[in-house]
Amino acid sequence: MTVSHQHLEEFLVILHEVSHDYDLIVNPKKCGIFAVKNHKKITEEMDLRGIPVVSEYCYLGVTMDESGRFYPHLEKIKKRSNYLRANMRYYSKDLSYENQYLLWSAYVRPYYIYTAPVIETQTQTIQKRFQFL
Repeated sequence: MTVSHQHLEEFLVILHEVSHDYDLIVNPKKCGIFAVKNHKKITEEMDLRGIPVVSEYCYLGVTMDESGRFYPHLEKIKKRSNYLRANMRYYSKDLSYENQYLLWSAYVRPYYIYTAPVIETQTQTIQKRFQFL
């Protein structure tokens, strides 16, 4: 949910009141305030009700940094796909090319397909890095 810097404290009070009315518990350890770059800094004086301010946010498995870019996610994909490709190379050395392709399609390809829609919204640099993977 997007809330402006000015209304953050007010929003947190309302959130806690509504959750209390419906007997819901807000777990601050599973919450995070994601401040987007170029906005006012969240000050120490603000009552954030124990909710931490985070510099990266992961939503549906896609990680975004505070400037709205997916560099952290691309790094995770790169690391994971390199690991999977190295293991596949070892385990599939005696398999046919068709079976190697099936393994790649089942284990590595989903990482690329899942991320492909968000890459179009990013800068040319990030798009090139994704294509290089």
